[in-house]
Amino acid sequence: MMDAQSHNQMREDLKGLQACLFMATPVLLSDPAQLPTQIHGRLLAISPTRAEAMAQAVNRHRRSWLRMTFPTLGAPGSALKCTFHHVDDVMVVAICDDGSRAASGSLDGIVRVWDLKKASAIIETNADMGKPALAFSADGTRVAFNDEESETVVIFDVDQAVPVVGYPEEAHRLALKDKGRRLLWTTGDGMYSRIVGGAAKEVVLKQPGIFSFSTSEEVRFIATAQTKKSYADEYEEVIGRGSSRYVVGLLDRKEGLTATLADDLRVSCVAVNENGSIVLVGDEDGSIAAFSGRSKKKVAVLKGHTDEIVAIAISADGLRAVSGSRDSTLCIWDLGTWAERAVIPLPAIVQAVDLTPDGNTAISGCSDGTVQVWDVNAAISHAGSDLARKDRVRCVRFGGQGSKAGVYWQGDTIS
Repeated sequence: MMDAQSHNQMREDLKGLQACLFMATPVLLSDPAQLPTQIHGRLLAISPTRAEAMAQAVNRHRRSWLRMTFPTLGAPGSALKCTFHHVDDVMVVAICDDGSRAASGSLDGIVRVWDLKKASAIIETNADMGKPALAFSADGTRVAFNDEESETVVIFDVDQAVPVVGYPEEAHRLALKDKGRRLLWTTGDGMYSRIVGGAAKEVVLKQPGIFSFSTSEEVRFIATAQTKKSYADEYEEVIGRGSSRYVVGLLDRKEGLTATLADDLRVSCVAVNENGSIVLVGDEDGSIAAFSGRSKKKVAVLKGHTDEIVAIAISADGLRAVSGSRDSTLCIWDLGTWAERAVIPLPAIVQAVDLTPDGNTAISGCSDGTVQVWDVNAAISHAGSDLARKDRVRCVRFGGQGSKAGVYWQGDTIS
């Protein structure tokens, strides 16, 4: 008869195995043959002894499999919660308020909505995603995306898996706010809004050149990044000497006030929090300028990335932010102290990020097609550990008839 201690140990082992299987589900759905590699790689981080016992059992039944020699995959309790895959660049990602669902759009022509509790796709639909124009409602029940082939903005009901409505627009960027009832989008000549299902559209900003915008859920505050060119600028660019001028603005729709925050930055993206108190501006040099939405003054510059900032997201209270960069890292920021709290190495150039309003769950999309969901608090607690190394993998060698893999890195872990 099994004693109580052994019974408890077996129960804990089974819980760990169950958690590993959950995290591996997206990979196993597309390639079941990866089962031993996925489970072994995750067990290594929580129980090397159990991982070794599993490896020995697998070796008795399989001639070859990829065996990890050090923890490389997200394990239960780690910052990485789950990973999904597209077959081409991920252009845009979004996560709903409670962190239970996420949406992603890719150059592979597929828009997917993911169930983050079951680690599987709820729906997928075709869309020609030439631009990062996708939006997700706060409750996760509607997703909007631009289909370039048909020049239509489609709003999809996630639970019913059917289109709700389509509008003949060619949108550059999208937002779906007010619990999925209001659609905002930009075109080459400005920003527009409409109630979903309504016929009339409203002009929000009649300004050309808006290439990035962020808005609060109630659509009171809208931060914009705009390219402005004079005729002289355009001439200088034609002959190879000119450069665009970038203007960052903040609109308070309730008060009807528009303020210019900056016109001297090489802006790549913007983000605003729910009450408009903080605006973050990503720069091509890898820095992030922070502005007070009240005083309209620059209050800090966040430095940590080494290449262009591609995307930023802020928690509703304005105390936490995440940023993604062409340097293939995701940074977590404390906006109370303006300090970098964690750096997460990603498998490729970061194309998109999002953050739940409570600041606890982040999502990233990369140029290699990966979509990853992160426990922000776990990432902060693990900051500085060996698992957060930034070194680059240089080569992989196989031995033991393919049963083992050794990795030499230049001082990134495989994820």
